[in-house]
Amino acid sequence: MRSKRLLGILLFVCIFLSCSLFNSVVFAAEGEYKLTVSSSAEAAGSFEVKIDGVEAMENEGFSIKKGTRVTVKAIAAQGYSFDYWVISGVPASMIQDQLKNDGLDFTMPEEEVSAIAYFKESKSTFTVTVENNDFGMGNFGHKDFAPGQTVSVEALAYDGYRFSHWTDLTGALNDAGLSEDWEKHSSLTFSMPSSNVVLSPEFEPITYYLTLNVVGTGEALVEGKDKNDTGKYECTIGETLELSAIAGADYVFVGWSATNSAQLVDHDHKDAVVVCPASDFTVTATFASAIRTLTIKSTEGGVIRPEPGEMEVGVGNIVSLTATPNEGYAFSHWECSLPTGKFEAPKDSDTSFTMPDENCIVTAVFIKGGYRLTVETTAGGEAFGKEGTYEMGEKIAIEAKALEGYVFSHWKCSVSGAVTVPRSPVSEVVIPGEDVKVTAVFVLKASLVPEETLPPEEEKTGFPWVLLIVIFVISAFAITLVVLREQLNLSYRYLAGKWYESLKNKFKKK
Repeated sequence: MRSKRLLGILLFVCIFLSCSLFNSVVFAAEGEYKLTVSSSAEAAGSFEVKIDGVEAMENEGFSIKKGTRVTVKAIAAQGYSFDYWVISGVPASMIQDQLKNDGLDFTMPEEEVSAIAYFKESKSTFTVTVENNDFGMGNFGHKDFAPGQTVSVEALAYDGYRFSHWTDLTGALNDAGLSEDWEKHSSLTFSMPSSNVVLSPEFEPITYYLTLNVVGTGEALVEGKDKNDTGKYECTIGETLELSAIAGADYVFVGWSATNSAQLVDHDHKDAVVVCPASDFTVTATFASAIRTLTIKSTEGGVIRPEPGEMEVGVGNIVSLTATPNEGYAFSHWECSLPTGKFEAPKDSDTSFTMPDENCIVTAVFIKGGYRLTVETTAGGEAFGKEGTYEMGEKIAIEAKALEGYVFSHWKCSVSGAVTVPRSPVSEVVIPGEDVKVTAVFVLKASLVPEETLPPEEEKTGFPWVLLIVIFVISAFAITLVVLREQLNLSYRYLAGKWYESLKNKFKKK
């Protein structure tokens, strides 16, 4: 019995030593300790864990080496807000001032660490207000948000302006964790703080360029402005520029004309005014030696500029024409009594006419009922839609297709609300009670950001299989001795008895 107890103790010691040795080799050599991150309520929030600046896999348990820098961020779910941390395993002096922050930053100690984030229900909502101005507006889904909810706003500039920056009028986004240059992005996404947010999008005017041309013999200039290095005049949308024309010898001034819908005032006077549109444009001063008579007329249903009547125009000169339909009428087209008279766009209410070398009549034609639809596009794509004159309330299909390197942005419409789905490339125009123009707007695709290359994983220590096999063999041998002990003892008695009997017989014979 005593031998059995000794062998049992020996077996227990062997197994204990093997386990202890295994743990010390596998874990102590690694020097890793467990980090557990959890929430006070399962649905209240989630976490982001970074180990030495590298985001870890999404789970609640991590094995981390001593001395490794660890950052943990608590992310509140919708309807909740972060409250405080309860942490064990980390010296209080290291994290005492972080327990009320949703982010933790500490060095892994030589023991297991447990971090529990406590969230609280956020029943209050706060408002997001975007102050609009004369140059643009801010756009977002709705204005009442719970703390921690994701908010997206976008600044949209009007024609002739571009986005400059955001102004945070309440300073509520100072602790929202946004990038340093967040104010410069027209599209902004942030986590709603526990206070009202008031944002103001700031815009700046775009610089456009006026090119002055001369037809015939004479000179044209802009009073009080100098040309830039390219020989053009700079201006911004709505700026008024004073024009002056000086005829050459034996020539007379005929009139001014402008492109891109630039508004001319007193276009038939040598001293005129032009208003800068939302684009680069050209103004032409025309001088002529031969003068012809141009008669302007209009059918019933609208007014025209120049007003109906006769005017003296030089041969080859360009005359700007504008037709405005009355209520219940629509502009149809321009007509000329001579085939040699050329319109820039005879179906456009705003167009230009080149005077032929004969007297002629130009007529603006209006039709009763209906409103005109015009479909245009910016660079980067094509726009499709059947242009024409329609009754109020009719729905006309429109479609935008981007070219390579561009994406569709939105439909810009001259009448607010006429396009049913402004952000969809396939939409409809509901004809309002006036002429309407829709423009498909395309933008360049954003550059793709290459994925970050993660650092290679550290080489892991191999498993000590040889040591484990040696311990197993020793344990098996000890067990075998215990099992066969009785049989071995019987064999010893038998052999000793035989030897004793043999000696005894020898002595008897002697």
